[in-house]
Amino acid sequence: MLTPSRLRWVSLLLLTLLIRGLVLYFMFGKLADDPDGYRELAENLAREGVYGYGQPGDDIQPTAYRPVLYPLLLSTAVDAKWQLSLWRVTLMHLALGVGTVLLTLNLGERLKLGGWSYFAALLVCCDPILLNQSALVMTETLATFLAVLSLWCLTRLTQFPEWWNALMAGGALGLSALCRPTFLPWIGLVAIALMLLAKVSWSRRAVHATALIAGACLFLLPWGIRNRVELGKFMLTTTHGGYTFYLGNCHEFFVHLTAGKSLETYDSLEALIMSTIRANSSGNIFIVSGDELLVDHQLYQQSFQDIHEEPHLFAYACLYRLYQLINPLPHPPAKELGPESVPRKLLRNVVAAWYVAVYLLAILGCIRLRKDFRSPPWLWGVLLVFTFLAIHTFYWTNLRMRAPLMPFIALVAAAGSLHVAEPLAHASLLRRKKLKAC
Repeated sequence: MLTPSRLRWVSLLLLTLLIRGLVLYFMFGKLADDPDGYRELAENLAREGVYGYGQPGDDIQPTAYRPVLYPLLLSTAVDAKWQLSLWRVTLMHLALGVGTVLLTLNLGERLKLGGWSYFAALLVCCDPILLNQSALVMTETLATFLAVLSLWCLTRLTQFPEWWNALMAGGALGLSALCRPTFLPWIGLVAIALMLLAKVSWSRRAVHATALIAGACLFLLPWGIRNRVELGKFMLTTTHGGYTFYLGNCHEFFVHLTAGKSLETYDSLEALIMSTIRANSSGNIFIVSGDELLVDHQLYQQSFQDIHEEPHLFAYACLYRLYQLINPLPHPPAKELGPESVPRKLLRNVVAAWYVAVYLLAILGCIRLRKDFRSPPWLWGVLLVFTFLAIHTFYWTNLRMRAPLMPFIALVAAAGSLHVAEPLAHASLLRRKKLKAC
């Protein structure tokens, strides 16, 4: 016979398989798209053993433009014809989604949310961003799983402060940074917090922080060494940073914002071309192709120059990026694509209503947990949110970038629900006692 706890786990597993499975089934065709080039990287890695871009028969050029972990995982889904199997990707994303939801449930139980842990897991199961991104060959599904796994490992370290738990947590954090470089500063913040706030002796704090960094380096160092060998520079991140920094910090983007236009109408390729022409005509910098390290450096330099010339617009762009990161309302389609259909507009507003409700519950959760946020294990999630907010204040941002934060926000929202439910339950109990007394 199933206990209530096991019943929650089984019902959540079946519900997640149903919801995530249906979304993947109806959006199956989208997996054939390759908007960020991950499919090409995975197929080349499986076929040629080279992490780089190029067509079959060409000389594949090694790259560090995209983070390595997701294409490495995708390469295991390449079939005998050296093509990415969409069904294998479907099963992979389904497994990652199920793992994310179940880890959220267990994490909520470890954070003493009781039955409301189930509510947090349900929020993650049905989250619109996570559902949409699960049907795309992009990093959000893996990044979200690794974020929850890291939080789970860090919570376990808080509960059982042993060096091997710190090593395991560091490994999860290292994998997260290999999936998305945004996680990298989180490792440093966690290590500092371990030294300053852990409730153990100073010697054990040093051991735990060292083990955490060692666990992260176990996965990060091979990527850095590979980049030194293949590209001539030791890098733990990617050569994509210059481009993502440039996109939101160039004169062309500042003009776009001041004209009151939406992100959907911003043509990044056109902006890059115009910026190149402007830079070449001034003789300050030349954006070239071929050497991605040089391009990465030059795009940073071009952005810094534009920021220096228009600091007020840079400040406005920073605030705009923060707003876009937390914006509950998805962007409408570009006007060039024609008028928005009624069903699509309705769907966007339903999504917005969902996130407004989650945010309101999360605000209540912040009120309830305001003291708990100052120390582990809740502090680990606070540092994760702070890291994403800080990074995306300056780098290119849209609402899908917050996907890895949603499980923690769901846990805070569950705490907010508990904050509302407890007084109601207490009042109900008092009424029953009065009725019995009568």
